[in-house]
Amino acid sequence: MIDFERGRFWPRALALLIDFVVAAAILQLIAFVLFPLTGGRAQFVSGVAPSCSAVNAIPKGPSLPADYAVGWITDCRYGFFGMTSARILTVTRIPQNEATASARTNIVRLLDAEGKPFNAPTLDSLVLPFLFALRFWFDRGRGTLGRRICRVRLSGVIEAQSPLPIGAAARRYAAQALPLVPLVIWSLLQRVMTGEQAVASLSGSALLAMPGASLLMAVPIAVYAIVCRRDAWYDRWAMTRVLRLDKDRTLIPSPASALPAVRAEAALTHPPALPEPRTGNYFVRHWRGELSLPVSYWANGVVLSAVIGMASGALVVAFTIYGEEQPVPWLIALQTSCLVISLLAIWQVVGVWRAATRYKRSGRSFWGGAAKAAVALAALQLAYGWVFVVGPQIVDTYEMATGDVAFGPHEFNLLADGRMLEFYGGITFGLAKEFESLLDENKGVTTVRLASVGGRIREAQRMSDIVKRRGLATYVVEECLSACTVVFLGGKERFLLDGASLGFHQPSFRGMTASDRKIAIAEEEARLRTFGLSRSFVERVNSASPDDMWYPEQDELVREKVVTWIVPTQPSNSTASTSSVADTVPVAPRAPSVFPTPGAALSGSGAGPAVIPVELIKRLAPPMTAPKATPEPKAETATAGESK
Repeated sequence: MIDFERGRFWPRALALLIDFVVAAAILQLIAFVLFPLTGGRAQFVSGVAPSCSAVNAIPKGPSLPADYAVGWITDCRYGFFGMTSARILTVTRIPQNEATASARTNIVRLLDAEGKPFNAPTLDSLVLPFLFALRFWFDRGRGTLGRRICRVRLSGVIEAQSPLPIGAAARRYAAQALPLVPLVIWSLLQRVMTGEQAVASLSGSALLAMPGASLLMAVPIAVYAIVCRRDAWYDRWAMTRVLRLDKDRTLIPSPASALPAVRAEAALTHPPALPEPRTGNYFVRHWRGELSLPVSYWANGVVLSAVIGMASGALVVAFTIYGEEQPVPWLIALQTSCLVISLLAIWQVVGVWRAATRYKRSGRSFWGGAAKAAVALAALQLAYGWVFVVGPQIVDTYEMATGDVAFGPHEFNLLADGRMLEFYGGITFGLAKEFESLLDENKGVTTVRLASVGGRIREAQRMSDIVKRRGLATYVVEECLSACTVVFLGGKERFLLDGASLGFHQPSFRGMTASDRKIAIAEEEARLRTFGLSRSFVERVNSASPDDMWYPEQDELVREKVVTWIVPTQPSNSTASTSSVADTVPVAPRAPSVFPTPGAALSGSGAGPAVIPVELIKRLAPPMTAPKATPEPKAETATAGESK
């Protein structure tokens, strides 16, 4: 009996990649021909870098949700040398009540040659079926281009006939395609029924894991068999095998075979002998380093890490969507997932290290040393993540679950006969619910007076939504910093006492990485643009580091529509005190013949910022007692995705 060497993992992976590129390139060429012939109705999106340009308006056709706040719109063409294979319209939204990059949602629509949106599947959905068809056809002869370049051959178990029997090839590729069926069906339903070509959202990622579960189970099992130089599960079922060829295109006998190499076209093969029985638990054998180095590193290291990473990501997604109002379960889930990942990483590192040591003792030192260097870097990365990312995030989640005492106390007070609700102190977790309940109990409130050094940005965004939904005005008499400005911008009318200040800086949270910072800044800039602020002002806001604060001049605040009215503190012909002015409800003037109009104030024209005469304020609301002293600014602490 003659047994032959199986194809190695990397040549087989490279062959698959080459065949995939060939299939995609053929479909790309087909799309170049069909796009002009069908008026842009036949498109292939993948494979070519797009050329994108910003547009100011959405073409007629796409229907967006009523609360969909558009961030930016782009029109992208895919192609080169003047040929087009696809045209895509992307509408991006970053909700004001979310604080993480994962809250960003994209609605992507196909555009025909005339720029009109339409809904139809693209040729991209045919890449996998076309790849299977190419391999099925060419494997019955000398093999696909990828297999020929990488010197591997698909052969039968009993007889290595040329061509390969149709039945064996059909069974093999049917078995390979079976785990993909739920994923393909789900993808088609998403594209056809919802009319959206892609939805980059948290819920989309979570739901995608369900139909992809079969694929997540089938792929690691097949990879493990290939790494171990054994036939994969689909090859055993189809009675096929992938064999290695030498430079002369002949099969290579396994070391146990004493017969010379045989021509691939005439070789007769037999099922491999059963492996010697092994004792001991699989996890224990890895821990002891008894598994081979490829199995320990690739199967138990790389592949298993990818599976656990996706599972942990799904857990984080679930708690981000459903658990943001429940910090205690959130904290438990975060700690549990981090503990599991850490224990798994230790098990992986120790097992690979010991397997590499055994591998080096056999005289092959290069790959053993490379594996040790890789796991050492992985261990350092794990330690760095615990110290600078995971640890700080767990601490902040604990603070949120225990009441956010680090931000200091807060207090609400009714002023001006119940028409003004004053808030001062830290913006802590759960504050938005308290704020809304107070407004429900006091229907006469028309103005919210703010004095805060910031806090949780999500709570501030929820408060801002409440203010905007109820049509309330906002008012600052001393200072409103960081996340407090988010609440202030929600006001229908935004008043600032002359001499008061608004402070802006970049969003921040504990454990923030460099990529997290870039995403958070981009999200914050998009959110500020929804208030009508100019790009230059938004960029200036986010140029201040989290440890710094930018205080714009009042003229600039009025010009940029951040503030609609400046309230004077002391008129020249009145003895009213500053505190009495601060405790009254500011009212925008309604008589254009006497007072400047809101349009003039917002445009920045005239001699300076618009002001409200104090005499009018005194007539509209009687002076109240002096306000409570605003607490001194405290150093902010932050929670991942929750503070600013």
